[in-house]
Amino acid sequence: MSLNREQLTAFVGAAVRFGEISTRSPYVSSYSTGLSGLTYGVFQHDTSKNDGAQSTLALILSAEVERGALTREKADALYTATINSTASNKLSAADRELIDQALLSQQPIVDSADQGQLNVVMDYVDSAFDAASRNPNGAGDLDRADPNLALIAEMAMWANRSNGLDASNKFVEKMEVVSKDAWSSNYLAKQAQFGVKGESFTKWTTKVENGIIRGHIAVLTAQLTL
Repeated sequence: MSLNREQLTAFVGAAVRFGEISTRSPYVSSYSTGLSGLTYGVFQHDTSKNDGAQSTLALILSAEVERGALTREKADALYTATINSTASNKLSAADRELIDQALLSQQPIVDSADQGQLNVVMDYVDSAFDAASRNPNGAGDLDRADPNLALIAEMAMWANRSNGLDASNKFVEKMEVVSKDAWSSNYLAKQAQFGVKGESFTKWTTKVENGIIRGHIAVLTAQLTL
């Protein structure tokens, strides 16, 4: 299905959003499993690992100080506790509530962080298109003029999870046929996330399928607003 750049961006944003937080509000914090820290936003900015997430959190808390919702001392304490928290070392219920109040009050800052990450994910998608263009057997499902959106959704969700498609792109360049089925079964399903780390590939596939539906709805919505 051929989409213009605005439509493709809307599709990717909606697909990844569903894969990350489903229909949950992006202005409510959450914890994942393992060492993942407190996260927020559509793209699940992880405060234990991500410098950008930490910087955005600092902006949010400073904005709360400016509007009189927090003291500087409390904001600094919340920041330190949040970036050091994990699923097994969580914030107190009271501190978690303060963080959620801050996220809700400072929605434009959260939205800006999400838009920035969407731009990053779109760069990853572009890199996949470029890799397919270098495949001597043709771009296949990654033909820019008519890409397989199911493959785009899955790649975008994986890129957001893994911070890029560098290894995938090397695989794409050498595929006999660039197709969604081949990439999913011969590359993605063999990643450590679905092997030694134990995540269910079937559940992942279900999230992708639902994300694709959300992506198509986003495209239709974008078309109706033109």
